[in-house]
Amino acid sequence: MVLKKFGWLALAGLTAGVAHADLTYTTTVSVAGGQPMQATSYVKGVQVRSDTGKSITITDGTRTWRINTEKKTYSVVANAKLEGGGNPALEQFNQMIDLSMSASVKPGGKTRTILGKPAQNYVYSIDMKMKFKPGSGPKGATGDKPMTLPQMKTTGEIWTTMALPKPPTGSAGAGSLFNNFRMLGAAGQSATVAFDKIKGFPLETTLHQVSTGGSLPGGGKGGKLDLKVVVTSLKTDPLPASLFAPPTGFKQIPYESPSLPKMSGMGGGGM
Repeated sequence: MVLKKFGWLALAGLTAGVAHADLTYTTTVSVAGGQPMQATSYVKGVQVRSDTGKSITITDGTRTWRINTEKKTYSVVANAKLEGGGNPALEQFNQMIDLSMSASVKPGGKTRTILGKPAQNYVYSIDMKMKFKPGSGPKGATGDKPMTLPQMKTTGEIWTTMALPKPPTGSAGAGSLFNNFRMLGAAGQSATVAFDKIKGFPLETTLHQVSTGGSLPGGGKGGKLDLKVVVTSLKTDPLPASLFAPPTGFKQIPYESPSLPKMSGMGGGGM
């Protein structure tokens, strides 16, 4: 179900951009019950490139290139369009859903060495509550017996090192799970402020999410998600500027904004 899946997908995203030394790092994402996935990120100043199989994403802090290595095509879009107005999926979500969030982030008081770097931990919790706005969602969603959406409780731990600065805008990795909250308007601001307090370069993040309630099909049973994101290698070798441009010979195509799929019986903003 799209809305249920959105709860953790929305946690993936962008960080605030500052200048950095050249850096290459590999991240492994493990989801309970699934196959591990790997991404390699390259950082040069505010330029970031992330490679995930057949897909490459490059950003210079203001623009983002989406590259398909299999089709040898690429598109480019302004970051402002991805982060707010002009993002149809986000606009549809905000039109349909009333969202409330609360987040807590605090130092965990533990230390350990990760990839040869001294690291400290933070513990966090996030509560997300959602409901359909009047006239939105499936028919009857806001009637006498309103349909409800699953509510989500997320807890976990983040390990960071002060030996490296925070990654810039567009970086994938162990700290990128919680940086799209600012896209969710006023509801996400308190969570954004809470996670912005985390210092240093994130090397490892664990996430445990429990979804409960919800009267849509499948929602009443609840669900669990266990996720672990680990930086498995780090290098600080100089990187060539050519790494942050579309490969020679690739064809530029128009950028297509993502949108939420249609769902039968929807009113208002629809999906």
